[in-house]
Amino acid sequence: MGVSKLKKAVLCGALALGLGILPANAQNQSPNSSNPYKYKLPANRDPFVPAIKYLPLPEVKTVIELENIRSKLVKDGFDNEEIMRLYLDDRFSVEKSIIHFFSPSTKAISARKKFSYDGYRKLLALDDKISKAPAFMHKYIDDLCLAESMHGVDRRYIAAIKGIESDYGKNLGKYLAFNALISMYLGGRKELAYNELKEYLAYCEKNQKGIYDFTSSYAGAIGCAQFMPSSLNRLFIGKKGDFDADPMNMIDSIYSSAYYLKQSGWDPSKNNIIPTPGSANWKALWDYNHSAFYVQAVIEIANKSKWNESDLKYVRKHEKIITIQWENSILLNPLSKILKGTSYPFMQSIIILAPR
Repeated sequence: MGVSKLKKAVLCGALALGLGILPANAQNQSPNSSNPYKYKLPANRDPFVPAIKYLPLPEVKTVIELENIRSKLVKDGFDNEEIMRLYLDDRFSVEKSIIHFFSPSTKAISARKKFSYDGYRKLLALDDKISKAPAFMHKYIDDLCLAESMHGVDRRYIAAIKGIESDYGKNLGKYLAFNALISMYLGGRKELAYNELKEYLAYCEKNQKGIYDFTSSYAGAIGCAQFMPSSLNRLFIGKKGDFDADPMNMIDSIYSSAYYLKQSGWDPSKNNIIPTPGSANWKALWDYNHSAFYVQAVIEIANKSKWNESDLKYVRKHEKIITIQWENSILLNPLSKILKGTSYPFMQSIIILAPR
C-alpha cells in the first residue's frame, strides 16, 4: 500500500484501540455509513495479526485519512484522546453518500453539471415552500419586522431563506455535524472540511455543547439558518446581538440571517427592487450560498408568495430599540460582562431591546 513502517505502526495502534476492545460481532456495518474502528472482525482471527490486516482496502484507506485528520488536529492544539474518543463513539460514522457527493469522480461531476434549475426547484419542492411562506411570515411577523428594522434586510427575503434552508425550521439535517464534516473531508474537499471541522470543535467548546449534539446538512450546515461552523462563530449573533444564541432556535436564526446579509452588503434602499445579477442584494444572497440557482429560488419565494398585505405593512411599535455605540456600551449591565475583554471588529454597535 506504500505506507511507511511508522505510519503502519500508528494505524495498527489506533485500530487496536478501536477494533481490539470489541468482540468480533460487535457491529454490523450499514451499507450507507460505517465506522472502520468498529469493523466486524472474524471470530477466529489470529490475535497476533494486526487488526488492520483484516480490513478491506477501502476501510484501510479510510482509517489512514482519519488518522491524518487526527494528527492535524493534535498539531493544531486539539486533545488527542478526545479525538480518539469521538472516533470510538457509537454515534460516529463515515457517510458514504456524502463522500460520493463530494467525490471528484467524472460520474459525480457530470451529474452535477447536468442539473437544471427546474430540477433544483423540484428537489427543493419550491412551489410548496412558496405556498407555506405567508403563514411563516405571519407567525414570526414581530421578529421579521424588527430584524428588518435593525439590519435593513427585507423581511420577505429573510423568510424565503428560512424556507429554502430548513423548510421553515422543519428540516434541520439528517446527519450529525461531526460525521458530515469528516465525510466531506474523505470525499475530497479536504481544506474546506478541515477548516470547518476546527471551527465546529471550537464552537462546541466555546458554547459547552457536545460534539454530537448538532445535526446538519450533508455539508455540515447547522440549524434553522443553516450556518456553516465558521459563520456560527462570526455571524450568528442571535436576537440580542451578543452571540449568546441557539442555532436551532428560529427567532435567533431570523436575526442572524438578516445580520449575515447585512454584512454581505445588502442595500436596504433596494428592498422593493427585485435583485438582478451583479446588484448588491443579489451578491449578498449569493454570499449566503454560493449558487445562482439558490439565489434565484430565494428571489422566487420572496416575490411569488401571496403575502398578507397587513404583514408587509406591519411596523413593530411595542418594543423600543436603542442603538448604543461601543465606547458607551461597556457601562451597561449585563452586557458589560459580555464585552469585557472581547473584540468583534466587524460589529459597529449593539442593539438593546428594551423590556415590553
